[in-house]
Amino acid sequence: MNLGIVQSLPNAPAHVVRTDSFSKFQAICGLIERDDYLAAHAACHATMNGIDRTTAVHADPSQLSSVVEAVERLIDAAEDLDAIVLPGISDAQIQDDVCSICAKSSARRDMVVLLDPEERASIEEIVARQKCLPRFATLTWPRIQTVTPGRRSADKLPASCLAAPLVLGCAPYLRGVHDMPDISLDAAQTLAHSGVAVLVGKVVGRRRVVALYGSSGSLRTEMAPKVDAPDVQVFADEESAFEAQLQATLQDACATCLAAHPTNNRDLWGALARCATAVLMRAKSRGQIVDYHVRCDEETASWGTPDAPVVEIILKYPKRVRSIRFDFC
Repeated sequence: MNLGIVQSLPNAPAHVVRTDSFSKFQAICGLIERDDYLAAHAACHATMNGIDRTTAVHADPSQLSSVVEAVERLIDAAEDLDAIVLPGISDAQIQDDVCSICAKSSARRDMVVLLDPEERASIEEIVARQKCLPRFATLTWPRIQTVTPGRRSADKLPASCLAAPLVLGCAPYLRGVHDMPDISLDAAQTLAHSGVAVLVGKVVGRRRVVALYGSSGSLRTEMAPKVDAPDVQVFADEESAFEAQLQATLQDACATCLAAHPTNNRDLWGALARCATAVLMRAKSRGQIVDYHVRCDEETASWGTPDAPVVEIILKYPKRVRSIRFDFC
């Protein structure tokens, strides 16, 4: 998946920036030190929720000509775009011109454009605005408080900064959510039925996450990702059973650590990493896995909740060119 981002970049690179990690994005475009650096927030939440690549271009969001030129450059430079996001750019004229460019371009027909309504727009105004947009463009709503790696406090972001992984089906729900506004069912249904991508709160385990409310009036929590690779392999039953057993063992080990370390700090992160490593060392010694990677630090902790950090675990299996990733909190 490739997400195109058009917004102001502090380093104002003259070229289109293609990256496959958030650290590379920051190295080229600028560190995420401000809550209004919406391009970085969008890139961060995209890459930590299943989108492989981001392609960004600098633009002055207050200038129609600057945004239009940036979108044209973006489309010319990246023909594999799955979505374009203009986080925080709610001017109707800019949005209409961008949609016209996308409609005339040679970009993929299934590319979507994610937009934001005016911050104080009413439900009726958002519905009316959505009706004026082409089918491939969708407004996203509402603004959500998030926890972004590298930021010490929560940021209230436009929904377009978060929606791409859900709309594209890369993730069933989003990590990195701090708090959600209360949304009435009537409001969510009215917006979803008009085509607006409505993000709603959902509790998964001990985490507060965000899911996409579909036009059918239900949460879309098992959206199938697009698969282009021809060599996708399905686990045999015994491998699936091993995964389930390993996951349960890791969950138990991490739960013991959480109970022994009530404060969410570096001591807890280190204890969780050591606990998971001990479990995986045993699996490796038995030949069940070839290699593993465990990480629990300030960045992965911010993917969870203030009291439940995430442990990132990547496994490599024997006789398979394949990895699997668990994120536990």
